[in-house]
Amino acid sequence: METAKPSHNACVIQTQGIAASLGGNHQGCAQGPVVLQESSILKDTLAQCGVSLSWQPMLTPNKQLDTLPAIKSLCAQASDVCQTFLKDQKPFLFFSGEHAYAMGIWQGAIKSLAKQDKTLGLIWIDAHMDAHTFLTSPSGNVHGMPVAALLGAGDEKLNEIVNAGPTMEANKLAMLGVRSFEKAEKTLLDEHKVSVTYMKDIQSSESLKQILKDIRATLLQQADYFAISLDIDAIDPNDAPAVGVPESAGLSGTALCEALKQFNGDEQFLGMEISEFSPEFDQQNKTQKLISKLLSCIYGGR
Repeated sequence: METAKPSHNACVIQTQGIAASLGGNHQGCAQGPVVLQESSILKDTLAQCGVSLSWQPMLTPNKQLDTLPAIKSLCAQASDVCQTFLKDQKPFLFFSGEHAYAMGIWQGAIKSLAKQDKTLGLIWIDAHMDAHTFLTSPSGNVHGMPVAALLGAGDEKLNEIVNAGPTMEANKLAMLGVRSFEKAEKTLLDEHKVSVTYMKDIQSSESLKQILKDIRATLLQQADYFAISLDIDAIDPNDAPAVGVPESAGLSGTALCEALKQFNGDEQFLGMEISEFSPEFDQQNKTQKLISKLLSCIYGGR
């Protein structure tokens, strides 16, 4: 049976925006995908390396639904879109307003690959663990819960949002750049034996590159393909100020760009999600330019 491997000779990246901020307290991130879709900076930067984005119609919340059903609906739509991208064997990119919608995106990828007896390894790059449930979260914000949901470790209320879909095995998930979390999240990840590389473990640009290389290799011992879910707050706010929940002493934007170059043209790399870009907090388009550079590094030149 033919695999879901996308054609990496293509210079057109299938792209889906999710313009929503239902899962947290920062409404501005809903505008992130909209701004990026209209961004001449992003378009021109990618064009210089032979890449264009083929945008699908923007996903937006159903205003007739209450918050949690609306999140569930968006996750279901994101899942369907991701399955279509993989069925069409297209390299793909998601811009999600919040990391909450990762529940749908990566559940869709897992579901699509499972139809072909293939599996997904996921590199989750984030300042936070995102491993709360409604039972442990101090805020009740769903954007702090997607990892728990993907692992199938949610409570009844969270499981209802993700619709009891396929889950990710813990040995197919690796977290990178973590530096802000609550005890309950760490307990959950420790119990599931999820690989976590804390920010304190990343000593230099070269170490970041090697760590990502090692993470890829380890995941691909367990999975057939890998993908990346990047929360912009993983990056140091001096390099990427446009986030709603900034955490100091993060990843160097330049170092991350250089480290991601090693995945350019990788036949086992399926796609990427970039989350939590909040344009209202940007400074001289610094974050927008960095996002453009990151994408040129990982998708450019093909």
